[in-house]
Amino acid sequence: MQSNQRDEVLLNPYAPPTSVVAETPRHSSYLWREGDWLVIRIGAELPPYCMVSGDRAPYSHPVSQIWQPKWVYFLLILAVVPYFVMSPFLYRRVELTVPFGKSIYRKHRRWVNLGIVLVLTGGLIIVSFFATLFSGLLSSPSLLILIILGVLMFCIGGQIASRSPVRLDIIKVEDDLIFVDKVHPDYLARLPNVLDPTTANSEIQRFGVTDM
Repeated sequence: MQSNQRDEVLLNPYAPPTSVVAETPRHSSYLWREGDWLVIRIGAELPPYCMVSGDRAPYSHPVSQIWQPKWVYFLLILAVVPYFVMSPFLYRRVELTVPFGKSIYRKHRRWVNLGIVLVLTGGLIIVSFFATLFSGLLSSPSLLILIILGVLMFCIGGQIASRSPVRLDIIKVEDDLIFVDKVHPDYLARLPNVLDPTTANSEIQRFGVTDM
């Protein structure tokens, strides 16, 4: 009788566990570091700190980047066709909402303002060119150089004005993990280091969820 009761207890799926097996930070965290690399699990919510300056970040911006192995770019040396054939099968799109600090915001605003000025100036040159062309006053070859300059200013300005305030230096993407380099040391210092056993039980195991 006692043996049957013991078997029922052992097989009871609702019984509380008698022990808890601790997982390593690599499998239990949303965010950690491996040496100088920041490791982000896809889907993690990044904490309100800037990766560039290490300061608290009052702003955030969605970042969408494409990563692919660096050896794929060597195909461009051989020929363009092999690159465009292989690239679609190897690239990974990474999408994260990345916080950034006030210094990054000010720098970004300066670049955006420069881009807007280039777009407006280039657009004005293009409009002036076509106005001159339709009026029949186009007689100088220098005007052709001017329209080329206007198109370049318009395109470059549009690229600058639409750039993201933050760009991650992604080293590699493995399964659901993103490895990022060139992250500020103060940012990494708040994270458990998977290469250092002394930080395995850090209180910041779930850095992507808890505020520091």
